[in-house]
Amino acid sequence: MKLLKRIAVLATFFGVLFALTSVANADFLPYNESGTFLKVSEKTVPVNIKYPKSSKKQINAIFCNGRLCIPLKSAVADLGGNLETKGNNFKITIGEKYIFIPIEPSVSNKCVMVYKDSVGYISLYSLLEPFDFVPSFDVNTNTVYIYKKQYVEDTQPAVTSQNFKEAYIRFEDIMADGLDKEPDYPTDKLEKLMYMSEYMYRRGQQFYIAWIPLYVNPKTNYKNNVSLDYNLYNSCFIYTLDYMIGHGGKIVLHGYSHQYGNEKSSVGYEWGKGTPYSYTEQQQRMINAKTIAWRLGYETDIFEFPHYGATIPQLRMAEHYFKIIYQEYPNQGTVITTKLNDKGNKVYYIPTTAEYVKNLYKSAETIEKIKKLASNGQVVSLFYHPKIDITSQDAVSIKSDDDNGIKYWSFSEYSVLSAIIDTVNANGYSFRHTSFW
Repeated sequence: MKLLKRIAVLATFFGVLFALTSVANADFLPYNESGTFLKVSEKTVPVNIKYPKSSKKQINAIFCNGRLCIPLKSAVADLGGNLETKGNNFKITIGEKYIFIPIEPSVSNKCVMVYKDSVGYISLYSLLEPFDFVPSFDVNTNTVYIYKKQYVEDTQPAVTSQNFKEAYIRFEDIMADGLDKEPDYPTDKLEKLMYMSEYMYRRGQQFYIAWIPLYVNPKTNYKNNVSLDYNLYNSCFIYTLDYMIGHGGKIVLHGYSHQYGNEKSSVGYEWGKGTPYSYTEQQQRMINAKTIAWRLGYETDIFEFPHYGATIPQLRMAEHYFKIIYQEYPNQGTVITTKLNDKGNKVYYIPTTAEYVKNLYKSAETIEKIKKLASNGQVVSLFYHPKIDITSQDAVSIKSDDDNGIKYWSFSEYSVLSAIIDTVNANGYSFRHTSFW
């Protein structure tokens, strides 16, 4: 009997060893981002636009890679601007500001100019942001309201010193669920998310965006791929991602759908010991996540497993497809860990040493963790669900002056995010993107 037990133990050991060796030497599914992806809606789409100090009007717009694009010539005129041709560029002047836009169609997946039936269209973000305009999307009335942005300054100054140590923060579980039942991010919450990003930017802080590329809710039979499903809500979501990236954000692919079975995105796992997906299907899901980001022109090199659920073979898989895994390497504690992947390239694991803000009333716990880590000179890293402040009545203030076409907004110094930034800065750290890669 003892001999049989020993044989069984040895068989198990060599079986595990063989499995790990097979993973280490596995031929992973190929992934290639070559070429340009530009998908334009087949027909023009009627959209209502309300420009500052003018009546609402219906225009024919198009979608390019999910982004809302409006006729350049009429849009500049409706914004009170001037459009000129200067060599290979359009010069757009509105008020005292001007920008140059290449006349040629976009060659980037993050499209700027696109043409249809001899009409030039410009993406909404490319036109509005340089001139400090902001949109408000109303999917119920198929209307985009455009305002002049007016930020109510916070009393806290931006960080300017170069002597701060790097700290890291992720905005967690960002997903395009606005057309589902009981969403976290309908259009009004996306607008607040944009303003939170600018608040970070104005305070000299950078951040990461843990984005779930494919939103799925089996219970409502709703699935949303913003890179292929074109509608006004999805264009609002992409506008928000563009805005966040333009104000110090960097994309982290937070799984593919962050769920399996009957769980909806952000609630369920996807990898880990309980995953229903085969080893090949798991690879394909990582590729699918990268493909959605690539179609939109976003970086695809950082990954975070949903709920950090990953086996060692699954970590090896992620190391093959990504350069940074945004979670602790098993049993490595509070240090940034460097590994070599199957190609011999460095891959970095960034732990979340201060964990996360559990809810509005437990932010003090996170503050104390930050202080303790900073006092010991350790890595300061955490994640934070923006909906904690977004759903608070006091954190984000948005007021519209419709008569003058001005949007006033501010971010309270008494918000959870503000307190976190204050603590990090006061202890000699500043939120940054990683400098080691």
